Amino acid sequence: MKTLSIGMGIVYTILGIICLMSPAQTISVITYIIAFMILAAGIFLIVSYFVNRSSFFGIGSGWTLFYGIVSTLLGILLLFNPGFGNIMFSLCFGAWVVFTGGIKISNAVSLKRLGEPWALVMILGIISILLGIFLISRPIITSISIGIFIGISLLIEGISYIAVSYTHLRAHETA
Repeated sequence: MKTLSIGMGIVYTILGIICLMSPAQTISVITYIIAFMILAAGIFLIVSYFVNRSSFFGIGSGWTLFYGIVSTLLGILLLFNPGFGNIMFSLCFGAWVVFTGGIKISNAVSLKRLGEPWALVMILGIISILLGIFLISRPIITSISIGIFIGISLLIEGISYIAVSYTHLRAHETA
């Protein structure tokens, strides 16, 4: 088990370094993975519709066929134009940051009504909205940044696996 953990740590660390060396390609690889998943789901839904004349959930519907066709076309679009997927992923991420900023502002208003400290939450909400607007307006920078964050995350995960494995090894050697 410890060997597996060390092995996973090494793989994660190597993947993290690769992602950090080429963050733009990292997001493209993720886009390809998502594209294959969407394409496979679309094909499955189309085949399921014609074989069973029903939806994935067991209810016969033309929506199953429609959803399958749209998913298949989106999967093909992403496979042949990963840049589109990278931009869409970045725009969605930026929109999510704006949305969470709005939630923070709403929470700050609620805290103020309750007489609780609210200013920091309000400031963080405003910063989140401004950051989200920046991310939306600069999708290429956002895409590269996401690749860097994935690389850092994998690197930290890999080092953690290795460190925990060595800690367990040393604990068993001294026992």
